[in-house]
Amino acid sequence: MEPQTSKRDRKKAHKEDQKVVEQKNQNKNFLRNLGIGVAAVLLFGGAWLVFGNSAGNTPTNTNQDSQSSIESVVLSESDHVRGNREAAVVLVEYGDFQCPACGIYSPVVNQLVEEFGDDLAVVFRHMPLSTIHQNAESSSFAAEAAGKQGKFWEMADILFERQEDWSNDRDPRSKYEGYAAELGLNVDQFKEDSNSPEVKEKVRRDRQQALAFRITGTPTFFLNGEKIESPRGLDPFRDVISAAIAQTGEPQAEETNEATPEEDIAPSL
Repeated sequence: MEPQTSKRDRKKAHKEDQKVVEQKNQNKNFLRNLGIGVAAVLLFGGAWLVFGNSAGNTPTNTNQDSQSSIESVVLSESDHVRGNREAAVVLVEYGDFQCPACGIYSPVVNQLVEEFGDDLAVVFRHMPLSTIHQNAESSSFAAEAAGKQGKFWEMADILFERQEDWSNDRDPRSKYEGYAAELGLNVDQFKEDSNSPEVKEKVRRDRQQALAFRITGTPTFFLNGEKIESPRGLDPFRDVISAAIAQTGEPQAEETNEATPEEDIAPSL
């Protein structure tokens, strides 16, 4: 008969194997989970619009009208752009730094920027869902304040990557200041800019534009001025961008031969 310790070891190993299998299953179900997560965000985002709209009108989750579609792709000096600002293909995201679905899409969008290079411009605009995300607005201010020192995207990446670290804090400002220090920013200037009327007005303008476009949740993407359904993973998103570039007649950046496995795109919800 084998010693009792050996049985315990086998039992422990079996449990570890089960954990690995469960994690793999979670990764394989990324698309399904992402869809559920986005649907939940849209549901609560819609509720926020119902209670947060001062006019009392409930926007519907419909495609944007032609005027809104055209306006959504016009870039302003205050827009934060990754990639080539002059690219013929422009992807605009209306997002919330505390939104879990936005956090999942962040590395996907970053990968698109890396792959398509000068063929793509990516724009982030703020839509903080303040009623359901207590720190959504303050995190937008933090990103904008970092942008005043040329580090908007770096701060955005940190906010998404460390979402769980600051999302539930009653007052996450010290966390933001720590991130600013990591990025080599002038922290005193960062703190001042975070509370500045200019930064707050930028976030307010983005959010008002999102409301005008009848956006009911985050993330919401516009591609060359047309609202698109959020692609469920890197490959579908890559296909959508490639098709848009092909329509412009612009030469595409050379594709990489390395396939990105689903489990490396984003964690499960």
